[in-house]
Amino acid sequence: MESKFSFNNKFVLEPIGSFLTKSRDKVLIEDEKVYQRVTVKINNGGIVPRDKELGENIGTKQQYKIKAGQFLMSKIDARNGAFGLVPENLEGAVVTNDFPVFDVNKTKINPEFLVLITTTKEFIHFAQSCSSGTTNRQRIDIEMFLAQRIPLPDIEEQNQIVKAYNSKIKLAEEQEQKASELEKGIEEYLFEELGVNKTEDKREKKLFSTIGYSEVERWAVESLGQLSRIDERFKGRFPFN
Repeated sequence: MESKFSFNNKFVLEPIGSFLTKSRDKVLIEDEKVYQRVTVKINNGGIVPRDKELGENIGTKQQYKIKAGQFLMSKIDARNGAFGLVPENLEGAVVTNDFPVFDVNKTKINPEFLVLITTTKEFIHFAQSCSSGTTNRQRIDIEMFLAQRIPLPDIEEQNQIVKAYNSKIKLAEEQEQKASELEKGIEEYLFEELGVNKTEDKREKKLFSTIGYSEVERWAVESLGQLSRIDERFKGRFPFN
């Protein structure tokens, strides 16, 4: 299959199967044991706990044990971005054959870089092209998936990409926090200028639902006039300017 990825032509194309190997750690479900099961969330939501179930209540007796750091997908929902790395807290959980498990060759690919690749539109479109069946039960063809070639920078460059990505995410989170703090500061300034006490509405926090209107007579014309100058006082302090 020809690659459907848009990429920098300095990167070599490597088949996914060159760094992902299907795990075959089979486990026979025993009636008296309790097993952790998982869910692979769509839209790159990751691997999360599903439930813990007694073996006698599990119909499919041959399943597969998963390990932290492995790459896991849902055959049915791969076309919807149901991929992810197994987290530490789900070490030893079990999955059916509908959830292929892969060992990651970390000498060839940074697992975090792999996750970033799977979030791209090109990768999702590719997963959709590898899926067949009725509309709601399309399953990805694993052999076709492993044969697909993708652009793969060397491991050092992958690490740099992951580091830069994480730095941008951290910066975005910090700026969001600053914006939240600034919004709170503006609200506090408003109440101070109005000369009213802020009351908490436990059901919802809406600015004007918290004003004590019984104190409206204390609002001086001068104070109300200053509301029009709030923008001037805070101009230039927004982190997204």
